[in-house]
Amino acid sequence: MRSLRAALPLLLTACAASTPPSPPSAPAAPPPIAVAAASPPIPVAPRADLATLDGLIKDGMAAWKVPGLAVAVVQDGKIVYSQAFGFRDADKKLPVTTKTLFGIGSITKSFTALAIGTLVDEGKVDWDTPVVRYMPGFELYDPLLTSRVTPRDLAAHKTGVPDHWFLWYGNDGLKRADLLARLRFLEPNHDLRTVNEYNTLMIVALGEMGARVAGVKSAEALVEERVWKPLGMTQSNFSVFASQKTADFALPYRRVEGKVERTSFHDQDAVGPGGAMSSTIEDMARFLVLESGGAIGAKTVVAPATLRELHRQQHPPADNSIHPELSPQSYGLGYYVRTYRGHRMAGHGGGSDGIAAQYAVLPDDHVGVVVLSNLTYGDNMMPLVLVNTILDRLIGASPIDWQKIFYERAVAEWKHADDEAAAPVKRREGTTPSHALADFAGDFANPAYGAARIEIANGALRLVFRGAHPLDHVHYDVFAVAHDRRDDFDRMRLVFHTNADGDVESFAMPLEPATRPIVFTRPPRAKK
Repeated sequence: MRSLRAALPLLLTACAASTPPSPPSAPAAPPPIAVAAASPPIPVAPRADLATLDGLIKDGMAAWKVPGLAVAVVQDGKIVYSQAFGFRDADKKLPVTTKTLFGIGSITKSFTALAIGTLVDEGKVDWDTPVVRYMPGFELYDPLLTSRVTPRDLAAHKTGVPDHWFLWYGNDGLKRADLLARLRFLEPNHDLRTVNEYNTLMIVALGEMGARVAGVKSAEALVEERVWKPLGMTQSNFSVFASQKTADFALPYRRVEGKVERTSFHDQDAVGPGGAMSSTIEDMARFLVLESGGAIGAKTVVAPATLRELHRQQHPPADNSIHPELSPQSYGLGYYVRTYRGHRMAGHGGGSDGIAAQYAVLPDDHVGVVVLSNLTYGDNMMPLVLVNTILDRLIGASPIDWQKIFYERAVAEWKHADDEAAAPVKRREGTTPSHALADFAGDFANPAYGAARIEIANGALRLVFRGAHPLDHVHYDVFAVAHDRRDDFDRMRLVFHTNADGDVESFAMPLEPATRPIVFTRPPRAKK
């Protein structure tokens, strides 16, 4: 969604993470981290210094206007705090519980990477062997890139191919196989292994590669078998459709012009291993125990050296620190990584339709925090506020007013967005389209993004692509989606092109900010 895309710089620079030292080259010596085959209760050991969190959380939720939220904290393999606040359904006043399902967005990437780590432990996958060895038919933009890309490149976002959010977002009914087949049409904007080019689609490919190696039906099945079941995560799922069939799931909300309102779920099944997981605070606490170096029971999930490799910095850190106590952030293998007040940290944020989630662990300190909420990231930085605030208490660090820091940043972002929305459209006055409106209408397509249609409705053009969007004439052959801040394509410009015969041949839209506008072309006319 466009509001979430706009919030990504704030979200990604603030995400909890770490910059650990290099791990030993070979896993083995220490015994693997252990977890339970069933799901017995995790020992609960409340900390007195967390008892005052309830008031802080309620005050913060009121400031950010968060409908519902759940928090879990683990230390030394035990839950030291687990609480639910507010409403999963604000209209019906249905409360959040510790069993309420929330979308966790891109936190899903950590689960997928962890599942691949189990295959590494078994010698079935090597991080640096080309993906095509494991998944014949995998294809990127050119043969050289295809032949060189490794599982490490996919997990660490090192392919040089930008995210292309709108290829899948809102593309309801898109099938996984079709999505993977379209990767070959996405041109890189950087060379392989030169930058961190965040890309959900590559995590999808990583998950499917793992499923083929393991001989299971899907990436989701791989995560379920190798992570959820041994950890005792019995409440999680990979589809908002599955969540809505349960009795306890959080509805999604977003901020529009200062007011919080209900929004809609989108079909994200195609990108399941990259961002479609939903979970409860009870299940996520079990995941935190593993990630923070703890243990549950006696069944192996992943070797300590493999977990450390997942948490290891794979890129030079970006210049994106928001506070002197936070190192610049980098990315590991499915995890954001940095040091937090001198402590090695790993974690991830997740944002999608009306949800914001965040977790972080300090593995050397054996502590972790996870926050789930049902108000869109950018509109709601409360998960980051709480993660950092609670970590300060766990490590005995002097308090920092993270609420003030994040709220001031968010208010500045909101003001910028409001100013942009209120600004007049820049246009060349007195211009007209080069053709009659009927000449612009018709079917168009892009090999990666699929079909789009231009129609005439109520005497004006309308774009039909991930929904219907009225178009306003800007100048010459440039049109823009009519202003509506609830529209993911609000004010996005379409530039039409005419061929040598004078026919409207194509139009271009800036669907991916990191690359050139995406071109949709009209099919060739049949010869008479």
